[in-house]
Amino acid sequence: LEVCMYGGGNVNGGVDTLQNMEMENMDYDKVTGMQVNYYLSCKTKLWLYSHSVSFEHTSDLVKLGRLLHQEYFNSQRKDVFYNGVAFDVIKPNKQIIEVKRGTRVRECDIYQTLYYLYYLEKHGVKGFTAILTYPRARKKLVLTLGDKERKQLDEIVNGIREIISNPYPPPPKKKKFCKGCAYYDFCFG
Repeated sequence: LEVCMYGGGNVNGGVDTLQNMEMENMDYDKVTGMQVNYYLSCKTKLWLYSHSVSFEHTSDLVKLGRLLHQEYFNSQRKDVFYNGVAFDVIKPNKQIIEVKRGTRVRECDIYQTLYYLYYLEKHGVKGFTAILTYPRARKKLVLTLGDKERKQLDEIVNGIREIISNPYPPPPKKKKFCKGCAYYDFCFG
């Protein structure tokens, strides 16, 4: 994993490359970046989300996150969907940008963002970098995919498939951040 403060770059053709890419490996189509995030943060939430049980429409924190996205990406192309995988922003210089509302850099956010590079690579598209940004903390990280992260993402994707194939969600484990979660009442109410 290479992480460094944002320095920019200018390679042409990123959005066009993504829009024109061919489907080569259908195995990864059912896994999304959000599922990668939830796999690393809460496996119960992963299962519920993957089975269309959503309480996020009632969460004020989710509403704040949406507002942040609107403000941060005011003039940029945003919410690009490709085969069920959503990218916050894809810039023409082959940059994927993921924005997070929080102020702490979390492993689940890093791997969610790295998953987008992994996903594109699995579909034959290379040369992208990813920028994970936390506007409230004024932090920007440039992420690139290495062999260690590819192996870890292989394991994460397999773990996601295993969890979501179960008929019931895993029991919730109470963590520090649970009280701010849209699923809190469902899990512990």
